[in-house]
Amino acid sequence: MLNVPAVALSIGALYHTRRWLESPKASPAWRHLYVGAVLAVLSILTYLTSCVVAVIAGIWLVVERRWDLLWKRKTVLVLVLSALALVPWVLVVLKFERSRSVWATGTADHVSHLLNWPWMYYLRRFPELFGAHLLLIAAVGIAAGLAVRRWRHETLLMLLLTLICYGYYSYLPAKEGRYILLLSLPLVIFCLFGLLTIATYLGKLLGIRPNWAKATTLLMVVSLFIGQAWLTSRVYVMSISGYKELVKYIEKIAPDESVFYDGKNSGIFTFYIQSRDPGYCRRVVLGQKLLYAEGITSSRHEFVSSAEEVVERLQKRGGCQWLAIADSPDSPPSEAAWSLRGAIKGPQFKLVKSFPITRTKTNGLEKTDVNLYQFLLPVQQADEVDMPYFSLGEGVRFKVKPIQR
Repeated sequence: MLNVPAVALSIGALYHTRRWLESPKASPAWRHLYVGAVLAVLSILTYLTSCVVAVIAGIWLVVERRWDLLWKRKTVLVLVLSALALVPWVLVVLKFERSRSVWATGTADHVSHLLNWPWMYYLRRFPELFGAHLLLIAAVGIAAGLAVRRWRHETLLMLLLTLICYGYYSYLPAKEGRYILLLSLPLVIFCLFGLLTIATYLGKLLGIRPNWAKATTLLMVVSLFIGQAWLTSRVYVMSISGYKELVKYIEKIAPDESVFYDGKNSGIFTFYIQSRDPGYCRRVVLGQKLLYAEGITSSRHEFVSSAEEVVERLQKRGGCQWLAIADSPDSPPSEAAWSLRGAIKGPQFKLVKSFPITRTKTNGLEKTDVNLYQFLLPVQQADEVDMPYFSLGEGVRFKVKPIQR
């Protein structure tokens, strides 16, 4: 997941932006602007939705009233260079991933339904994402931050960051908990304010000297950190095993041949094939490309509708004598996928071996099989393949050359 490095880069960009905005008017800290701009650009290049960093930085500039910095020649130059650095990325996205650009910008339809949009989605996920205990400590920190004068400015800036991020990510059509990891930044700061407040009041209540109160705060921070590390170790992480053994067996019996795969976890299977092939001379043909494909509106295009058509397509366009096929097709299943599973029962295919695949779930283990078949008919090797890319549009096609053995 690229969310984690993108968040790290975003936090670095915001930190250096703050250092630049808070530098003296007589001698602005331009080095922080340069570093912040580089980190912001890298963050956006790492993950699309990191562009919210630019919005946060702009609003911070308005709140800090640093108009003097905005009109400086160096500031304009940095903004122009940053925009130019993103131009190639924008062109690539618009050409090859136009449908995904909606994730970062939304659509006119979203704007027209703002009142009915699921604005409570992330609010309901907060306890799961951050933990009720951290949210409670952060609430104490927000109250203390607004009450204590020396913390008030920092609290307001972090609240602005929280509101901007929450509004932006709630507006986007794609929603997952990992998208709002940037909110961990204000959460940590609010929790520190909360711990400082709790330690201070405990010190006054118990008659502890101020120096001891500081030591108590440090002890609370360390204890909370250790507790979070323990909770992290108990977080469920899905794991799937069995594909490594399957790929090793294929390497043994067909070290230089192409392999067809259909079913769930095609990415895992392809990863093992390619990670164990440093020369990049082997290839994987996917059922979701050869027999069917997804459209830009999630509609499915079927290229075959019977077992006979499956055999003919595998023979003329597949180029594979070996087929790894999961028991159940990918979800949602297609007519072409079921036709494939009907075809492999015929005399043109020989079952070589079955490999158990185990997937850990919160409620136990899920077991299935991936069956390795040998296609007994001769296959044609294509020098060039005309492939439709429905994710880019209904009429988009590219001619590609397969990896040669």
